[in-house]
Amino acid sequence: MSKAQEIVDKIEETGKDPNVSNAVIDGLLNEMVTLLNKEPEAWDLCTDRVRFLLNERFCYTGPSSFGSYR
Repeated sequence: MSKAQEIVDKIEETGKDPNVSNAVIDGLLNEMVTLLNKEPEAWDLCTDRVRFLLNERFCYTGPSSFGSYR
C-alpha cells in the first residue's frame, strides 16, 4: 500500500471517531498536503471526504499542476 493510501485510510478512520480531536485530523491532513506537494498524482487516491476536508480546513483544491478545477 502506498504512503498516500495509508494516509487517506487513516483520515477516513479517524474522521469516523467522534472522540478524536481536530488537531489529530489536521495533523493527518497536513501530512497529506506535504505528500501531495511531492507527489501530485496522489490526488487521484483521495476520497471525496478527504478532498472535502482538505478544502475546508486548508483551502486546498488540488495540486497546482492540475489547475484549480478538476
